[in-house]
Amino acid sequence: MFRGKAAEVKKLEVLSQALITKERESNDELLEARMILINEVIDHGDKKLIGLKETFGFEVHNKVTTALTEVNDQGNQGVVPVLWNFNKGRKATLKDALECLVKQCNKRKA
Repeated sequence: MFRGKAAEVKKLEVLSQALITKERESNDELLEARMILINEVIDHGDKKLIGLKETFGFEVHNKVTTALTEVNDQGNQGVVPVLWNFNKGRKATLKDALECLVKQCNKRKA
């Protein structure tokens, strides 16, 4: 009886491994399709993008194309507003936003 259960467990492990492999292959296919779509959406021959790369370099060009990709990934819902803490050079936290609001309220009261 133990051999039967051990064999059953082994079959399930093999099946599980096969499913994991299939999922990875599917993910790879989706990633490849996504990259094709991104390349179709972003016109790398666009005069503004070319000028951007020539003026500011490859790093800035990559950041802009990444941003365009992220906007596209939002499902064409538009740009999602983000609060920015310029003093700290990062996205603002909820605490940062509340501190800013309190400061503005206090200025108006004074």
